[in-house]
Amino acid sequence: MAYTINKTDGTILATIADGTVDTTTNLSLFGKNYAGYGELLNENQVKLLENFANTTANAPDKPVIGQLFYDTTLNQIQVYDGTVFKASSGSIISATEPTFGAEGDLGVGLHIKSADSGASVDGNADEFLQTNGSGVLTWAAAGGGITEADMFRLTADLTSNSNPISSNLERVDDATFSKIGTGMSLSSGILLSVLS
Repeated sequence: MAYTINKTDGTILATIADGTVDTTTNLSLFGKNYAGYGELLNENQVKLLENFANTTANAPDKPVIGQLFYDTTLNQIQVYDGTVFKASSGSIISATEPTFGAEGDLGVGLHIKSADSGASVDGNADEFLQTNGSGVLTWAAAGGGITEADMFRLTADLTSNSNPISSNLERVDDATFSKIGTGMSLSSGILLSVLS
């Protein structure tokens, strides 16, 4: 007698005849009395344990909505939304506004208008942008490392579409994090954006 496999919402995923293997998903679903089921069962367990870990190019090709995938190219856990795998949550750091992410993700970006700053859009390898304190940016050779860094957190729920966030922020006062240099302020050029 065939097995009928239902998804959590009750819809039928597959009907599997005795002695056969169904590959509708990225797991092998085997019917009653399938010879060699032990290896497939164990491989299924490993795939689930490692969240189908593989490179971006080898993401699961038969996912179901809600399926997790660990992208070893991006070192990121992703979830299938019915169309594509998306980052499940976390910070996204990008020179431009990210086109992906989940609601509530924190995006940190740096916006530079090269025409206003005097610096070309792209420097050379191992260079970084520096300012003279008057808004003039130039590329400089690396060597000094990071000389100033600080950490901020939201102090209240964000209920608007503020971009950039300019209030309800405070410097993190935590013994596990030490600021580098004199620290920063909101006027230091910090841009925080919450993706929606």
